[in-house]
Amino acid sequence: TAGGARSRGVAFASPPRVLATAQAEHHDIALRLERNRWNGMVEPRVILRALCPTEPGQLRILGEDAPFWERFARALAREEAHSQRPESEPLGGAPAEATHIGDTQAARAPVDRRGQGFAGVAGDLFTSGEAVLVAVADVERRRSGLERLVAGLAPGGMPVASWAALEANPDLAPSFDHLVALDPPPRGVADPLLRQGPRANLAWGPAEVEFALLVWRAELDLRPALAEAYRALRDLPPEADPDLLRQALRGSGRYPRTPEQCARMALVLSELGVVELALDPPGCCVNVTTRRDLESSPTFRVSRERLSMIERALEAETRPLLPARAA
Repeated sequence: TAGGARSRGVAFASPPRVLATAQAEHHDIALRLERNRWNGMVEPRVILRALCPTEPGQLRILGEDAPFWERFARALAREEAHSQRPESEPLGGAPAEATHIGDTQAARAPVDRRGQGFAGVAGDLFTSGEAVLVAVADVERRRSGLERLVAGLAPGGMPVASWAALEANPDLAPSFDHLVALDPPPRGVADPLLRQGPRANLAWGPAEVEFALLVWRAELDLRPALAEAYRALRDLPPEADPDLLRQALRGSGRYPRTPEQCARMALVLSELGVVELALDPPGCCVNVTTRRDLESSPTFRVSRERLSMIERALEAETRPLLPARAA
């Protein structure tokens, strides 16, 4: 089984007890495809050549190595620029200049390998010896599965970047030969991020689209996060140090909020006049005041608009994929 598909096969000279472990845990297998002729019928069949337990590995995360407050300050500047754009200017999934890195590279059409199974697509590319970058919606939420099932295929660690990191820093991708899109980017197959550097391989399925939607809703549906962050900031002791401020912004959930989301929330609270934020050194002053209308914050409105755009683009990706046509 791989990528939601099942294939019947034969394992010559392999008693059931030899194959029993493959029923209980993930294995990598080597197969040969053949035509099986029997009783006047011809059908495809796979022959098992070898199998071994899947080796775990490590991720090499790109674009997220800077300290929290450095990433926070950069994101704050980007969010302020977005919130000041004219209302008639469309929201995009990537900066316009990102599509002009190189005429040859930008013209490369993505390779559609959806439905083939991410592990198989990644395995094909990593074992080619060329440089491969994996793009996901959220690195921390993907880390455990990738390290357990796929990262062992990449010597020296599997390079991984979130779409948000690739959008913020277009220079991360062009040094690679291939990009494997495990999760769809914000604008789906039409996203410029798929054409700004290495040849992109589309490897997502319906489950990955749903995962990406959940990630973007957590990032851009700000109302519940704002309420929690405001209460945490309000309860901070006077002259709280930067570590306490960072903890209040990031929250206590299983996956703490990213510096980019924290910057977005801080800007909304600042625009509403309920928080005064300082960066050098990091600190804030909370104004306990009457309830404010979130719609009066330009950043809140831009975030809501962008989430709506992403939902429209990715919901189109949830349609069942057509079966691959025979060559």
